[in-house]
Amino acid sequence: MPRQSGPEPAAGGAAPADPPPPAAPPAQTPGRAGRIVALAVTVVTVVGGVIGWFAFYDSHRTTESGLRKDAAEWKDRQEDEEKEKGLPLLVSPGGAWYGAPWYANGSADRSADGTAFPVNGGEIFEWFETRTAAVGMTGTAVTVESRHRTTVLVQGAELRELSCQAPLAGTAFRAPGIGDGGDEAPPTEIGFDLDAQKPIARNVESAQAGDGSPPQRLGGPFTRNVALDKGDARQFVVTFESRTRSCTFRADLLVSSQGRIVRIPLPATWKAGAADGYVFKVTAPAERYQQAYVTDSAWTFRSVAAQDVANDGLSLTLEGESSAAPAR
Repeated sequence: MPRQSGPEPAAGGAAPADPPPPAAPPAQTPGRAGRIVALAVTVVTVVGGVIGWFAFYDSHRTTESGLRKDAAEWKDRQEDEEKEKGLPLLVSPGGAWYGAPWYANGSADRSADGTAFPVNGGEIFEWFETRTAAVGMTGTAVTVESRHRTTVLVQGAELRELSCQAPLAGTAFRAPGIGDGGDEAPPTEIGFDLDAQKPIARNVESAQAGDGSPPQRLGGPFTRNVALDKGDARQFVVTFESRTRSCTFRADLLVSSQGRIVRIPLPATWKAGAADGYVFKVTAPAERYQQAYVTDSAWTFRSVAAQDVANDGLSLTLEGESSAAPAR
């Protein structure tokens, strides 16, 4: 076999050392372009994460908002369904009836002189409501609001539980004067003549000044239909008068809704904005009283001579003063 050529062994027989490996090339420092690319990747990563978080948050918030909206709509539907099942009208106090100018009871009250009430307060009228009856005329004002989807028709009013006797002739009380503030939208007025053989709802017609007619007179039967769509509101003033008797009774509004007639009780008295009683009381003016009082400017009862109080047909007058017309 031929002998391979190679380095000759050094003297002494030792083989020469291998040459050292070549040195590693120096590390390459990223250039400007590389740094920009790395920065862009970092920014994209961070921005992508932020956008993703906001997308998750917005989706979660939108879901919650949608659920709340759905719950509110469901609640509204439930309330509407309950309203459809209930009375067609919501009844609240009206502001166009101020009470009668005179009140009376059936006994001689000799201890009321000097009784004082808060000026412009409701206490005096609560006192009248529990101890007396309105003279000549009583009534109520109500604001009604339609609650049904379909149109509601208010067709009038009717009486029930009417009970009458002779006029109360014990003590007469004149209430403090209260002005009528007036209404831009006149209320719908319905009146009853309790002296009629069959009292029915009638139109109320205002007397012309100076024509000698009563302060308020009743016309023909009330035949109007007052249409109310859902949410519509209207004020009604319902009055009851008697020139010959003392009466107690209840009254209802007649309402047509969803193909049926509904009778809605009319409150006779209110307290803190809620109905406080449903029995009306009225007495015709008596020819003579045993005792009489007027309310002075300090809202205090002051005794006057009973013989000076005169029957004026539908109310009373005090000798020397003009006729006190029923409040409207």
